[in-house]
Amino acid sequence: MRTVYSVPNHREYLRGGYPSEPFLAEAASLNLWEIMTNTPTTATTAHDISEKHDISEKYKDKIPEVIANWFEAGLISKGQRGELVARILLTLAHDLCVIDALKPSKPTTFSRKIPVVEFLEKLIHPDFHDKILDARPQNMEGKTLREAFAGCYIHGTQFIKAGDNSIVTDEAALYAFIRGAFIQGGDYLAAMDIIIPILMKDEKLDRWI
Repeated sequence: MRTVYSVPNHREYLRGGYPSEPFLAEAASLNLWEIMTNTPTTATTAHDISEKHDISEKYKDKIPEVIANWFEAGLISKGQRGELVARILLTLAHDLCVIDALKPSKPTTFSRKIPVVEFLEKLIHPDFHDKILDARPQNMEGKTLREAFAGCYIHGTQFIKAGDNSIVTDEAALYAFIRGAFIQGGDYLAAMDIIIPILMKDEKLDRWI
């Protein structure tokens, strides 16, 4: 779904981008919700389901099963499997947070900010929640991870692939947060796997927060 913005007179390259990605990601999330719940995503019926636990368990069971089938069928090359698994785990943790937050009579939307602590709780096995979230820095007297990221948010329904390290800036992180994207390191960025922009204060968006 790449869109060409302009073509220089020399025609040696095109300037383009993917402005539709946030909309496609939201549509895909809603489509998956309908498949998992057999419930249309409308304001009147989308949340008339009380079994959130059962829905979450279905997400956790079915999605990895589908990915495993792709691997067995050879649809994903070996060099890309680790990256795909990482994206699936992060997306699944995000969607489980959204499912927990759904309320009756409210429109279903997966494009929303998620508290960092809740995101980590979905990403980490419950047996390790306290050990990780209550950990403190070893090189200084500081807050626990849970305390340090209280009131902080992430926002990501899709992934941007970084071509080089020029994207590793606070300004790029701001734009990625607004777009609802996590940043994945490209083929030539061995030192970077994934960047998750975090909004440190629930205030007007700015590169400094």
